[in-house]
This record gives sequence, C-alpha cells and structure tokens, in this order.
Amino acid sequence: MGNQFFSPSSPSEEHQKSQIAVDDKKNPEAVIAGVLGVLRKEYVVIGTARVNVFRSWLLIGLVAGIAIGIIFVANRSGEVEPIAAESMRQSEEHGQQRFVPGELILKFRKGVSDKEKDEFITKKGFKIKDENKGMNVRLVLVPEGEEDSIKKALSQNPNIEYIEYNNIYNLLAAPNDYGYSFQWQYQRINLPGAWDFTTGNNSIIAVVDGGVYPHEDLIANLINGLDFVMDSYSGDGKGILNYYGATEHGTRVSAFAAETTNNVMNYAGVGWNSRIMPIRVCYVDGICDAWLTGNGIHWAAEYGASVINVSIGGTWINQYMKDAANFALSKGVVVVAGGGNTSSGCGPDEYKVDGTIIHVGATGDSYIWTGSCTGGHIDAVAPGMGVVGLWCEQNQNCTGTSFAAPIVSGVIALMRAANPSLTPYQLERILEATADDSGSLGYDTTYGWGRINAFKAVKQATEGPLPPVDTTPPGLSITYPTSGLDVGGMTRVNVMAADDVGVTRVELYVDGVFYSTLYTATTYSFLWDSIEYENGLHTVQAKAYDAAGNVGSSNSVSVSVKNILNDTNPPSVVITKPASGSTLSKTTTISVNASDDIGVQNVEIYFDSKLKSSCLYTESVPVTTTCEYRLNVSKISRGTHTIFASAYDAKGNMSTTSITVKK
Repeated sequence: MGNQFFSPSSPSEEHQKSQIAVDDKKNPEAVIAGVLGVLRKEYVVIGTARVNVFRSWLLIGLVAGIAIGIIFVANRSGEVEPIAAESMRQSEEHGQQRFVPGELILKFRKGVSDKEKDEFITKKGFKIKDENKGMNVRLVLVPEGEEDSIKKALSQNPNIEYIEYNNIYNLLAAPNDYGYSFQWQYQRINLPGAWDFTTGNNSIIAVVDGGVYPHEDLIANLINGLDFVMDSYSGDGKGILNYYGATEHGTRVSAFAAETTNNVMNYAGVGWNSRIMPIRVCYVDGICDAWLTGNGIHWAAEYGASVINVSIGGTWINQYMKDAANFALSKGVVVVAGGGNTSSGCGPDEYKVDGTIIHVGATGDSYIWTGSCTGGHIDAVAPGMGVVGLWCEQNQNCTGTSFAAPIVSGVIALMRAANPSLTPYQLERILEATADDSGSLGYDTTYGWGRINAFKAVKQATEGPLPPVDTTPPGLSITYPTSGLDVGGMTRVNVMAADDVGVTRVELYVDGVFYSTLYTATTYSFLWDSIEYENGLHTVQAKAYDAAGNVGSSNSVSVSVKNILNDTNPPSVVITKPASGSTLSKTTTISVNASDDIGVQNVEIYFDSKLKSSCLYTESVPVTTTCEYRLNVSKISRGTHTIFASAYDAKGNMSTTSITVKK
C-alpha cells in the first residue's frame, strides 16, 4: 500500500450528515435542496447574531441560483455542455479533424513570385479571404464539399509547400467540481487535454484492494465486483463495504481512477465516465496475500475489466500473481501496479524484470518522491506525493505509489475508450512513448520512460498503435542536379527519400549550411536561388528524418554556379508563328522563341489579353527556348485579334512583343 503521512480518521458524524446523498443525474432538484441544506447548517452555526443568519441566507440564495443555472445547462447525462465552435459557425468533420468548410490554408514555396501566386489562385477559381504577409501564407476560399479533393490534388504541386484545412479547436474541458482546482496533479500530466477526446465511456477499472466505500461521489460509477475475504464487513459480497476503516485505501484509489466528476461537488477522477469494479482481497488490517490477490486479478479479467489496478505491494511478487497477470493479458486486459514505497531493496531480480505488469513510480511536483522504489521494473511515473482527492484533502497529504498507479489506470481507461481495439502491448507502448522524459535521456531506472502525458497518450490512441521500434534511418539521394553541372538563377534540387516507416521531413543544405525544409511528399523538390551565392563551385546535400528521429544523409553534389552579376538585360522574344497580319483557320500553333545571356526563366503566351500558356523552367534554365500553344480557331470570334508574348530571365528582367491576326 502507499504510505499515507497522516493519522487515519473517519469523517465526522456531522460531515456525513451534511453530504448530499443524491444522484444528481436522476434527480437534479435534489442537488439544490442538498446544497441549501448544507449551507443552512454550515453557515448559520457560525454565530448567533441575526446579521450572520441574514448573510448566510443571502449566500444560500446566491448558490441556489448558481445551482439552478447548472441544472438548466446540464444535459441528460449530467455533464455541462461547453460552448463549442459549432454554435458560432458551421464546421465539417474529417476523421478526427474539424475544419471550417470552404476554407484552406495555402503556402507557396520559396521562389514563386507574387504574380505567379495570384495567377495560380485566380486560375483555380479560388478567392483570397486573408493573408499573413509576414509568413507568406494565404487563407483561400474554395467550393464547400471539395476541400479534401482540392487538398489532395494540390499537395503534389511542386510550387506549393503545403495546403491544409482551417482546423477548428475547442477550449480544454474543465470539470466544475469544487475541489478540482486543488488537484494539481492533473495539470502535471496534461489531463484536461485528454478529456477533450474522451472521459472514459464506460471503460471498467477493477480496483484490487480492500474494498470500496459507497461514497456519494463514487456510487454512480460503482458496479458489482467480488469480496474474496468474506468477513463480517463484507455485506453482499460484491466488494462494496459500508465500513470506512476497511475501505479507506481502496476508496481513495478508486476516486483517483474514476470519481464521478462534473457534478459541482467533491473532486475529479481521471476516467470520470469509467466504471469501478471493486475487488476486495485485503483484510481490515490492510494485510493482503498473493492467493487472494491472484484470484482477484483472474476474476476481474474474466468478468469484463478493461484495466486492473493493484495498489498493493511488498518486496516479492509471487509467481501465481504473475500467472494471473498473464491471464489478464491473454484476455486483453492491462494490469497496473504501484512500483513500491521502500525506496531501495524493492525485490529480487525476477520482480524487476517482470514484463506483464505496468509498474508505476511516484513523483512530486517535478521530481521523484524519495520513497518511490527504483529499479528495472519501473515502467513510468505519475504524481503520487501529496496528491489531492476524495478523502485525500490538502491537510491529509496522500503519498505513495498506491496513488500514482490509479492515475495511470485512469489514463489507460481513457485510451481504451478512445480506441477499444488497442492491445495491452500497444497501450503500454503508447503510454511509454508519449511520456515526458524526466530523468536521464531515454529509459532510466528512476523514472522509467518518464512521467505520463495523458493528452499525448489519448491522442495517439485515437490515431492507432505506434509502429514497431524503428532504428533504421531513411535512404535518400539527390537526383538533380548532378555533380559537375553548371547552374544559374532559380535551380530545382530534386531529392528522392524513402523509409521503412515513413519520412517526416527532408532538409536541404548548401555548402553545409541549412537552406530549406520540405515535409511529407512523394518527391521532394526544392527551389534553390543560386543568385544569392558567388559564382564558382558549391555543394548541395540533403538530410531526411523519420518519426523515430533517425537521420539519413544523401550524397554530396558539387555544382558550378554561373550567374551574370548586375544583369539588367531583358531576354529577347519573337513570335515566329503565325505571321503578323495573317488570317487564321482551323487549329493554329502559336510559337514563341526567347533567348537570354543568363537564361530564360519563363515565357508566357496571351491571346486577346488572356493567358493561354506559361513555360516555366525550374530545373535547368535554357539560354534559348521555344514555347508553343495550339489555338482552336473555331472558338474565337471573327475580326482582328492580338497575340501577345513575354519572356523573363532569372533576375526578373522582362521583354514583350505582340502581333495582330484575323479570322
């Protein structure tokens, strides 16, 4: 059991009488009556002066008004409904994402001119709703219902760095229980963020302990368990005992795991919509044995538990208990246990290498609790020093791995609710992989894999199991340019990258200095502005990263930059077909020749001021080029028309020409 540095004491008779023994989900009016009753008792006795009585009734009226407001806002399940983004504007669901319909966030890659961006957006029929010029990102309007297809189609465009949904987010959920603000431990594990995904959804947490007291803030979540002790305190034998002294420990453990929450009273539990299955295996004096504990684990796994919490311990773990834990695993049930409270000498080697149970160490606000066991059996840690909760008020200082374990069990119940298909191995892997590293880098025998992060764990659970542990770096190579090539102006650098799990990003380096990053794609195509570099030899190299943090490096490519400095000469441009003044018939090919001393970057062909063709050169900039467009003459009106052509070099110098033709 966890050490509790206080003298056990049962609630006073007055306190017990003042408790609001109603199920507010079924009888909300009773909540008001209960609140009024408590306040009438607690405040009138402060003094006999009429002024104190008057002030008490004022306070009663104020709280009654708040309670009535809560009743009207509460939904049928007893939870207060938050004001969500949907109440302010419509949104669409896309898997786990919610986004604003008809809007996409678009960023072009470095090197694409403002004119090209505007023409691209206009050509696609989009409209710019807003723009962040400092980050070179636009919010564009697209047809509603086509967000997904447009996003997929344009994500492969070499000129687009990324295009994504305009996602919607909510404020984090926060329970309204009066004691929740004192429960510092939940903020340390980022629990409020996890509640935005789920609050438990009827996951079953079996508490293998000394039984559970039917407290008003637990009774709604209690289901039938089993009493393996069966003494004069056992009642109906279902693990629920109307005796405080025998159930003090199990009640506290149960409350941390799944206390009824968001009902304006007492405290909050981690998996507040989970169910508690009380399994009594400990005697009134707090002594538990391996036989009853093993029986309790086996029974809980056999009868529907999602996760089994065992907040008891000693310096030895019995093989029978291991067998019971293995049986639970075979049933798809996770077993969580306190790591022990003896600081050192926590058991023999077989205890430390046991792999069937998630063993939890206890931390304070930041560091390991001095009494928490260390060793190879510790998988992770959670707050367990001076934690606050039901019957663990601030002046009682509940401390021990007994109280860290149910916090972990509650998080696993949330993960199970978020994704019931996950296996015990997958759940443990996610829990450990998403933990915040708290000691030495990686695993260590004090913190295990680190302090659990409820938000990250539940979020990952919704996304699915993690891939197998990956130690292989991505493979990659630069396919263009090739070594020895002369380059100038805007030069395309193409990188092929692959990984057995997946490439998360590719970085480009020029002369060993970071230049740019591209994220997930099939082909990674960078635009390198060689004009920013001196003429001469330069090297380009790429690095690829995978989700496990493995890094692969490409071959190093040496190229010769040859740019004409201070270039002010525009390209020459000539329309070679059709002849000026000619009469068009059927299908006519418009042909434009352009040349430049540095290289032609782009050639554009217009017919009656409408852009018909653009020949943009990004990989290799030619000195001389021809750009063509096939014109369907049957679709133009009779009369005189203008063909207009423009050519650009890498410095942005431009020249134009035009002719007139007839139909």
